[in-house]
Amino acid sequence: MGTGKVFVPSLTCFIFVSYFYLLNCASISRKLENEEFLSNPRYHDHEELTSLLRNMVQEYPDFAKLHSIGKSVQNRDLWALEISENVNQRSLGEPMFKFVANMHGDETVGRELMVYLAQYLLKNYGTNERVTRLVNTTDIFLMPSMNPDGFEASSEGTCDSLPNFKGRENANRKDLNRDFPDQFDNYAPGADLLQGRQPETAAVMTWIVSNPFVLSGNLHGGAVVASYPFDDSGRENSEEDCCHESPSPDNDLFRHLATSYSNAHPFMHNGSICPTDHFPGGITNGAQWYEVKGGMQDFNYVHSNCLEITFELSCCKFPSASALPMEWNSNKEPMLLYLEATHLGIKGIVSDVNGNPIERAEVVVQNLNHNVTTTARGEFWRLLLPGSYSVYVTAWGYETSAPVNISVVEDHPTWVNFTLQSAPVHEGKSVKVVTPPYNDEYGFVIPPKFQHHNYDEMVEVLKQLSDNYHNLTRLYSIGRSVKGRELYVLEISDKPGEHEPGEPEFKYVANMHGNEVVGREMLLLLAKYILENYGTDTRITNLVDSTRIHFMPSMNPDGYNVSHVSIPGDRDDLDGRANANKVDLNRNFPDQYITRRGQTFEPETLAVMKWIQSLPFVLSANLHGGFLVANYPYDSNSQNQGGIPNPSPDDAVFKMLARTYSDTHPSMHFGKPCPDFPKEHFEGGIVNGAHWYVVSGGMQDWNYLNSNCFELTIEMGCVKFPDATYLPQLWKDHKEPLLLFMEQVHKGIHGFVRSTGGNPIANATITVEGIDHFVRSAKDGDFWRLLVPGNYRVTASAPGYESDTLSIEVLKETGHAELNFTLMRDDPERWSRQYDFGLAGNLASSPYLSNAELSTSLATLENEQPSVVEFHSGDNEDSMSIHYLKVTHELGAPDEKKFHVALVGGLFASQPVGRELLRRLSWHLAAGDTRKDPVTLAVLQNAVIHILPGVDPAFEGVGTSKDCHPPPRADEIGFRIAQHGNGSDPVTKAFIHMMNIKQFDLVVSLEGKGQFMRYPSGLSTASEKLFSMLSNLYNSSHTQFQPEQNKCTKPRDQDRGSLTASARVLDKVYHEFGVPMVTAHVTCCSYPPASELGTLWRQNLQPLMQLLSAVHQGVRGQVQDFSGQPLRQASVILKGFPQPLQLSANMAVFKAILPVGDYELQVTCPQHASKLISLSIKPGVITEITVQLDKKADDETKYHNFAAVHKLLDHLNSEYPRQSRLYTLGSSGISALEVSQQKNPIPGRITLAIVAGLSKEPLATELVLRLARLLLSDFATDSSIAKLLTSTSIHIIPIMNPQNYSTVEQSPDGCGVHPEGSPDLDTHFPIDSDTTVKDPVTTAIANWLQQIKPAVALHLRTGSLHIDIPFSSPRGPAQGNSFSTADEEVLRYFASTYLGSYPLMHEGKPNCSSEPRAVFEDGVANAGSWYKHHGSFLDYAYLKSSALPLDIYVDCCAAPPATHIPEVWAQHKPSLLKLLNAVEMGVAGFVTNEDGTPLPGARVTLEGTNHTVITDSLGGFWRPALEGSRTLLVSAKHYLPMPTTKLVVVPAGSLLVKVQIKLTYDETVLGLPRLVFIMLAGCVCLGILGLAVCCYACCQRRRRIRNSFYGFQQLPQRISLFEDDKDDAEKVLFRTPLTGTGDNTRPYFDDDDEEDESSSSEEDIVLLRPGHHEWERVAAE
Repeated sequence: MGTGKVFVPSLTCFIFVSYFYLLNCASISRKLENEEFLSNPRYHDHEELTSLLRNMVQEYPDFAKLHSIGKSVQNRDLWALEISENVNQRSLGEPMFKFVANMHGDETVGRELMVYLAQYLLKNYGTNERVTRLVNTTDIFLMPSMNPDGFEASSEGTCDSLPNFKGRENANRKDLNRDFPDQFDNYAPGADLLQGRQPETAAVMTWIVSNPFVLSGNLHGGAVVASYPFDDSGRENSEEDCCHESPSPDNDLFRHLATSYSNAHPFMHNGSICPTDHFPGGITNGAQWYEVKGGMQDFNYVHSNCLEITFELSCCKFPSASALPMEWNSNKEPMLLYLEATHLGIKGIVSDVNGNPIERAEVVVQNLNHNVTTTARGEFWRLLLPGSYSVYVTAWGYETSAPVNISVVEDHPTWVNFTLQSAPVHEGKSVKVVTPPYNDEYGFVIPPKFQHHNYDEMVEVLKQLSDNYHNLTRLYSIGRSVKGRELYVLEISDKPGEHEPGEPEFKYVANMHGNEVVGREMLLLLAKYILENYGTDTRITNLVDSTRIHFMPSMNPDGYNVSHVSIPGDRDDLDGRANANKVDLNRNFPDQYITRRGQTFEPETLAVMKWIQSLPFVLSANLHGGFLVANYPYDSNSQNQGGIPNPSPDDAVFKMLARTYSDTHPSMHFGKPCPDFPKEHFEGGIVNGAHWYVVSGGMQDWNYLNSNCFELTIEMGCVKFPDATYLPQLWKDHKEPLLLFMEQVHKGIHGFVRSTGGNPIANATITVEGIDHFVRSAKDGDFWRLLVPGNYRVTASAPGYESDTLSIEVLKETGHAELNFTLMRDDPERWSRQYDFGLAGNLASSPYLSNAELSTSLATLENEQPSVVEFHSGDNEDSMSIHYLKVTHELGAPDEKKFHVALVGGLFASQPVGRELLRRLSWHLAAGDTRKDPVTLAVLQNAVIHILPGVDPAFEGVGTSKDCHPPPRADEIGFRIAQHGNGSDPVTKAFIHMMNIKQFDLVVSLEGKGQFMRYPSGLSTASEKLFSMLSNLYNSSHTQFQPEQNKCTKPRDQDRGSLTASARVLDKVYHEFGVPMVTAHVTCCSYPPASELGTLWRQNLQPLMQLLSAVHQGVRGQVQDFSGQPLRQASVILKGFPQPLQLSANMAVFKAILPVGDYELQVTCPQHASKLISLSIKPGVITEITVQLDKKADDETKYHNFAAVHKLLDHLNSEYPRQSRLYTLGSSGISALEVSQQKNPIPGRITLAIVAGLSKEPLATELVLRLARLLLSDFATDSSIAKLLTSTSIHIIPIMNPQNYSTVEQSPDGCGVHPEGSPDLDTHFPIDSDTTVKDPVTTAIANWLQQIKPAVALHLRTGSLHIDIPFSSPRGPAQGNSFSTADEEVLRYFASTYLGSYPLMHEGKPNCSSEPRAVFEDGVANAGSWYKHHGSFLDYAYLKSSALPLDIYVDCCAAPPATHIPEVWAQHKPSLLKLLNAVEMGVAGFVTNEDGTPLPGARVTLEGTNHTVITDSLGGFWRPALEGSRTLLVSAKHYLPMPTTKLVVVPAGSLLVKVQIKLTYDETVLGLPRLVFIMLAGCVCLGILGLAVCCYACCQRRRRIRNSFYGFQQLPQRISLFEDDKDDAEKVLFRTPLTGTGDNTRPYFDDDDEEDESSSSEEDIVLLRPGHHEWERVAAE
């Protein structure tokens, strides 16, 4: 054992070694076995040893496997080489054996002997019978070095340990053979035995208890002896702590094994080969030699099934390498004998009555107090000496077996199997409680180390789990990352490596984003948990036995490597999120809505896609981090916009799955946000992906759309890369949800699809009525379809078989049901009756029809069905070249509103299959209409089908269909159409002409050379969605159009040209003519044999009808003016599509087939206002709309009276309801129109007011009306107007004084400056307190300004050409311009902005008057300097509202000739728009309290001005200001009286600066702190109350005295007049009125006074009297 107690002189060692070496040289040279490894004896350091072992594995991959069971202190691998006939799968009943060497680093012989033994077994396997038998029947593990660090510190040739035992101990200076748990130590039940152990010890302990080793040898040096258990007797602390035997229950067996080894050794049996050694027979009991507390051989025996003996191999611990061959020769035979002893005794299987293995059953040998336990497969091995034994088995939950008498022989093991009955529990009988195997608080048998694992550590854990549980696991790689790291998957199953029919497959994928690591660690823990508890935990055992489980801990190991290095513990950093190519893997899968041309897929993505499609996965979860929520499909939507839910067809199932996980998690179901995202709430802890945010190219959607697998994305926590200390709690939180989610794989329905002969039908389609999603059967015909409880009709279909539909109920109690299908072989005739109206001719395998025969067939159909079919042949130029058929319901009726679909066949003469399929379809449609088939009628009532079956007449020159791919001809019509400009032949010209004028809504071409759908290239996103929908309609009904079913070979070089030409035709038709066109390549052959036409027809009928059903979904409408007349010159553009929609020539009807989603139509027409219309397309619904366009305002030449103005405003509001709001100002009748993109209040939105008509100025009113129409009609096309209406709310009043506008007439003088009879109300506004309001109109306007709080108010007027700014009356500074304001600068800036686009106004000489005052510098004037007056709108708006107002005088005339209106509008429109877009400047923001609650009504003022802005209902304000530093003064009622000031800087360009101001609530009352005021007020109130009480008492006293003025009152009966009575306060007379006349009194006695009746005092007498003088008189008497 390398005890250190045996000291051997170096010289003696050398002599013995030399002697033995010479003695054995001859025998070594005569070896017939392969022992070439002995030729160059040397010691191998750790790197050399590693290389050597790996070379063995590489040379013998089927027999050798290298395991690292852990790491040393200095991070060296603890290698164990497994050697067996099949190292990847231990055979049932095959025992496991191990040799462990170099436990003490300086005891090295055993280290090299393990290398020799490994090479010996491998090199002689197959040639040496004994070696072959050993390897075939034993799972052998050889560990050359348990202490590689110690070995590296030792020195060759040193027979004794170095000073301080350097090299003997590990790098932590710990003797590993004293580091194991000792049997005599007192450990608490369930204690962590690994805690405090050296890493080498912990690794070996875990290895021992995790594997069913049967026998072991521990190879040491420093003596030559076999030492057997026990090593410790428990006497180490007693006075006699040495040399007492400590036998184990198997002492005889151990002695036998030790003796066998010793006797086979040439010298060991002598027992005294080393000086001072004396071991009879070369063996010894360990404790009898010396006590070893914490030794490994005792740990093996006490804590596992393994029996271990320690073999001391040499006197010298580290002999010269030249001695190694001699040591090999001496120990080879003993080692082989000891290996063979693994097969002594008995072995067998323990199972239940159903044949299921029972794990951890105890095998008991009577009279031997040491039991062994069974493995997960029910195996056991019990080493026994030859003889007879009585054996029985016990197990938790089972009845103990009856004892079995067994005879053990010497040369081979005795097999004996046990079957146990479940133990019943009977009432009234005592039940013996057996404690099940102990698990720690986290559920593990062997406590895990909660830590983060880098890639190498993760791989090591996976390999250890796979090695330790190779009967339950398979570790495989699905590919490699960008950096070449393997993408490992750990499979867990009772039959790993194979798909068991009827058993579903489940997967977890983690670490897709490299910096989201919780899932990675959870899967490593989950795998360990499942494997450790399999066989003992019924739930885990059932899960593994019924499910094939796959765990991928890291899909992005390259990203993790970056994250682990740079951001451990980080919350939201993106480092490592993407893979090594900086690609987000969860955006790298094909997306259902967005097709990225030229997109490349990362190696990780490709590997996962291939993996998913290679196995019949049923359920999956993608484990992420950063939030705490269960996310379910779809992750994207057609709008590519977050916040819009996009449920999948299986939304109910996905919600059930998401709730299963969320509700089981202790906190996920609360839906609370993570700290970094406080607004992210998730109801119930689940969320639809697209509703949360859009993920295009995500993995979970791809799973659902491209496989049978339903996948969720589980966000496992708020922190992406948490500190390792959080992992234990994360495991506790997620363990149960992870397990329960896995069990959901069995929900719904499952079963098999078989033929009537019982053969499995693979790839059968399973569809559920009402759910637009199918799954397919696996290779064994088994299928799984997840469903929530309910009643369902399920259909199974497969090519060559008739479909079958069955009803099934999934019960809520069980959640699952079995459903099996037996499909009958296909019957064409029955199919024809069921699907094709019994048209036998359609199934006939007749030859292809010639051109003439084809035309005759179509003409015949017209004759038989004239009300449905119309054959065109020669009745116009197009039909002379291309004969075609027109099919619709009620032929001859108007069909402008019907969709027009063209079905094209024979576009290429060498691909004639479309000719025959479309001929059959024409007969099918006609028959369906006649028989009133609902599906056919629905199509023909809504569409006109144009069938062009044989476009290319050169078909007859191609030949016959003997050749599947006849050579294409260069003059085929398809080639001619594809070649731009080569349309000289009549057929090509006719085809192009028809595409150009027929206004087809869809064109479908049927061609050969493949089985797939093709559509144009170079598409916009919206177009891509349309064509994807059309292709999916065909694909979903075609059994051969799925990617995995496309059996066509790659096109030959001669075929590529026609395929390219076909693609060019699609591009030309769509991009040049605006007609959507798709091609269905329906057969691999260009020219399939006629015998296949019937089959092809059956395959394509349903897909064709499904594609025609597209006419049931889209938009259809008409464009009219307001009189209802069609606007045939209109243009209708569907936003996102390249071409305008076509309008019919008569009723201006437009149509479009569209996928589900939201769209916008831009409708324009000359001389009419354009219109933008939003519409929503619902599934299976045609959205009908009528678009009415108004004439452009610019072209109108008339004035509007008040009624007409209101009508026009109402019309605008009805036409643009989303952008306008019409309202009236109280009871005044004044109409106002609010124009904005968003009508609801929005914080920070600017409000503007534009008014006219205060005086009778019709021209100004007309300009305001035109501005309103311009803003509404052009906001969709003019980006500046759209931007304006997004940030601004504009309130428009064309007429402020309705009384002036009952009639509007042009003035006789042609100008009409201020017509008579029109009172001017611009002097009636209540500015000063003494102003008398004379008109309700001004009151209404004043209240309106207070309500809407505009920041700028524009008042359009006439009578001049300039702009007035406040004041109209002298309210400015006393010195200088008394009409100026403090906001002069900003007001003049607004005015100059307007004037800059109207030079005539800027000149300041309007020539409207001859008065000298009518000249304005730069076109701007203070109003009072031109026309001084009080009570103006201008002054009121400035002083009493939030507005900065301007009076804009637009013309000299108030009502010029109406023909002049467009000219004036054209002059002012640029200025108005420029000013409106320029006002967004200054300071804007919010005023809130300290809690962030908005404060409406707060007053905001710029320091130095008297203009105050009042905050709106949301606390918002906007104060225009020019660039520079500005100080804001803010105050609010009930808040601190001193205004809050805030300095803001408006940047150059006078841009808008946004601020937030918080006010502090005023806690004072009357200037006092609230608490002080309350206390003071309380005191005052108490004082007042006290004073009131006193007054009341005095009044009452006076009243009583007055009432007693006429006589004495009765004295107390116990009256005493002695002055020394001290109880005066307790003796009081009370007057008590009694019933009756007169006043009576009675004394009042307190109960406490009864004992002291003798006490008396003058004070006891209380006399009620009117006055003091009366008392004096009584006393005198």
